[in-house]
Amino acid sequence: MVLTPIVTYTKALESLNLFSIPLSLEEGMDYLQKLSQQVIILSLYREYFPAEWTQSTASTQQYSDAIQCSHSPKEMEFLRLVEERLFPIGLEWESVEALEERLSYITVYPHDLDWYQRGIDEFDEFHQFLIHLLSQEFPVSLWQEQFGITPNFVLPVEQLDFEKLETLCRQAPEPLSYLYEVLSIVDHSTNCIWLDSCWECVEYFSWSRESLDFLTEQWKLALHLWDKESRLRSWIEEDKIRYLQLIDLWNQAKKS
Repeated sequence: MVLTPIVTYTKALESLNLFSIPLSLEEGMDYLQKLSQQVIILSLYREYFPAEWTQSTASTQQYSDAIQCSHSPKEMEFLRLVEERLFPIGLEWESVEALEERLSYITVYPHDLDWYQRGIDEFDEFHQFLIHLLSQEFPVSLWQEQFGITPNFVLPVEQLDFEKLETLCRQAPEPLSYLYEVLSIVDHSTNCIWLDSCWECVEYFSWSRESLDFLTEQWKLALHLWDKESRLRSWIEEDKIRYLQLIDLWNQAKKS
């Protein structure tokens, strides 16, 4: 293929831009910081996805000026692989080429319930039930209207022994045994960073092997707990009278 003079000139300019030298201290510091971050990300790419790294033909240089993306095509390949195979990094991939700021850190955004910040009507019936069980904001007499059940008694949350409830749940048949863990999801007390994070306590992690390993394992835990939540919800939806079994298990965990 014969290149036209315009194409040849454009490619020549792009090549020259690769060797441009920062002219100020601020530009120099910014350049070195970006270079350091790129080296780290590409090193992680090669370590975590060696097959894809070997097969990749993407450039390690920045996109052309027409695409305002702060990561090179090869870095973007790595970010996509992290999103697809390890854990979510919160990118809208349809507009990823317009990512003007570097992802200098891994941000753990909230991925689940935040009933402290949202109205209860925004949740489905199953989660409304769990929220009311934990908060008990309206009397038992209204549970028939809300959930189609009429419990004789619901133990006040201040009288509940959560450790006792956890033990009782371990002894219960599945999926009733998932109640404690599902309540922990609602209450942000799972010890899983993806489930316990909230908009007021967003956490950041450096791009490192330790961070990727930790967040990957935590994401597996989140998926495992979400699966239990889904199974318990499906079991309840089959017969809403089963809400009473949840309440009965809850009531048994009264403090001594």
